Amino acid sequence: MKVKRYIYFVAIALLASCEKEDTALVLPPPGNLTRVIANIQPDYSKQVYVSLSKNTQVTRNLKDWDLAFESGANGFHIYVNGGKYMFVCHTGAADFTNVDTVGKSWNVDNDHLDDDSTAVGIWLSNNQSNGEVMVIDRGRIFYTGINASQRYKKLRLDEVTATEYHFSYCDLNNSTPVSFTIAKDNNYSLMYFSFDNGGKLVAIAPPKNDWDLVFTHYTHTYYNEPIGSPYRYYLVSGGLSNKWNGVTGMRLIKDSTGYIEYDAINGIQASSYSLSSSADFIGFDWKVVDATFNYSIVPNRYYVLRDQDGFYFKIRFLDFYNQQGQSGSITF
Repeated sequence: MKVKRYIYFVAIALLASCEKEDTALVLPPPGNLTRVIANIQPDYSKQVYVSLSKNTQVTRNLKDWDLAFESGANGFHIYVNGGKYMFVCHTGAADFTNVDTVGKSWNVDNDHLDDDSTAVGIWLSNNQSNGEVMVIDRGRIFYTGINASQRYKKLRLDEVTATEYHFSYCDLNNSTPVSFTIAKDNNYSLMYFSFDNGGKLVAIAPPKNDWDLVFTHYTHTYYNEPIGSPYRYYLVSGGLSNKWNGVTGMRLIKDSTGYIEYDAINGIQASSYSLSSSADFIGFDWKVVDATFNYSIVPNRYYVLRDQDGFYFKIRFLDFYNQQGQSGSITF
């Protein structure tokens, strides 16, 4: 079986973790604002879940999960761990024996995680599974050497109900699947699954009311780059919202329509904005990188967020480095 994949991923990962060479920025003392440091580590190996109203954080290992299943009685969407450089191939096969990826495309989740643009896609028709066997690439960056045999999995989504997901999977070189059931828990936005150790449910995000944003590594698609370019699918670090629990927001850029200075805006003014439910309204482009792979914060840009309880927050980023000049220390 021939599986097409992209190249230069190691170079991308190494360049993305370059340390800043110049002196770390000295920040002014805090005023009547809350300063948060979400430390995803210089190697971007962590995910940090942040609650703004509670001023709390939960940190997890990025590589501890593969798939995230939408919880809630009506949930059926499934997401891949973009921070692991994961891809999904739709083979069109109906059983685990005749599966081939030759000539097939490989998909990633779009940054905004909207319903119609996930790598897994809409796998239900009239509330019935389409029965397709997909091939999951768990990420070549992480599955090399002795772990290479664990890189690819076959997956078939069999059923979803108001309380459970049922699915089957096996290794790429195997045709005998095992079945797994995930019980939904409405206290959480997503239920997380790992293929490691034969398959298991893992605790990743805190309860849905305990986080608004997750700062993490994920795969961004540059659509102006051709398929096959090492820059079309690129690992970035940024913030994604808990859209499944009603968190919305927007960015405000100086000289744009409706812009109010950060220090001047209040909740009443923020409530007049049309906020986005897309997960990437913050995203990663609050910083820019130069030719030497040093990052700087984009000036005159900030964000408004409305949480699940209807409270408004304004957010501006201050730094991407710690005092040692290492990247991955997101300060806002």
